Amino acid sequence: QKEQHAEKVREREKREARAAVDVEDAALAAKARVRNFKAKKKEEQDRETNQQKAAQEKLTAERKEADETRRKRRAEIYALNKLLSLLESKKLTLFEGGVIESANGSV
Repeated sequence: QKEQHAEKVREREKREARAAVDVEDAALAAKARVRNFKAKKKEEQDRETNQQKAAQEKLTAERKEADETRRKRRAEIYALNKLLSLLESKKLTLFEGGVIESANGSV
């Protein structure tokens, strides 16, 4: 009877040990799923962040290019207005080969 009791105790201990291993395995699997989920979320956030950065950089480059184009146009308009002003004041005269500077407003 003592031996039967001892056998039952050993069987119960084995079952409890297997159950403990099963619980530990389940906990490890759950932790792995959580880690994978977090890693996927982070990848997704990083991808979105990179896309936003790329879009912002593209927008910045486009704005810089537009600003440079406006600056060049303003410089051209200024130069043309200056030339027009000189022509109107008779300090410069147009001819087929270019422009001549007039002395005292006369050619």
